[in-house]
Amino acid sequence: MEPKFEIPELESVENIRQLISKNWKVVLWNDNTTPFQVVVVVVAKALNCCLNEAARLTKKAHDHGRVVIALTDRAEADDIATDLRAVGLKVTIERTVDNRNDIV
Repeated sequence: MEPKFEIPELESVENIRQLISKNWKVVLWNDNTTPFQVVVVVVAKALNCCLNEAARLTKKAHDHGRVVIALTDRAEADDIATDLRAVGLKVTIERTVDNRNDIV
């Protein structure tokens, strides 16, 4: 008896493609020279998020030395990093295979 091989539905294939493409993490590093409020505003703008969320991420970077602020595709990761670097913030982009440990 041959094992059954199911072809995933198109929607499932698209979901898999989206998950695979979002394998880049943007890491914001602590910055002791740029004022906290400036970092918050720049992070909010770069991530298109509210100031409260940006403040939470900024504080996490400050407290822990770094924070993953986004899991996304390479093009968006580059855009986010460019916005943050424009004001002198230290940002790295890292490829990740397993996103389970990169909860933002």
